[in-house]
Amino acid sequence: MKILDKIILCMTGADLAVNPNCRGIGVSTRIRDLLRTQYPELGIKHAYFVTGNPILVKSYKKNRPVFPHEVTNLVRIKDVGMHLRAVPVKIRSY
Repeated sequence: MKILDKIILCMTGADLAVNPNCRGIGVSTRIRDLLRTQYPELGIKHAYFVTGNPILVKSYKKNRPVFPHEVTNLVRIKDVGMHLRAVPVKIRSY
């Protein structure tokens, strides 16, 4: 990710599937925790993923901040200035 002149190393994750016979014993949690321990040595400052898995959505709502709205698709914007001129954004204060 590039913010102004600074480059921040980020990663994105993908959904994973756990065999129904192995659910509830922490397989997904252990994989997530293992990955998180590797972030500092890899220099990763930010990680995110998008899921539609109802089990993960319910779990993550309990202990993580919720994005202000449902994400229906992701778009890579190559020219931010052009995008903002074409799709003006009303800035809100919270």
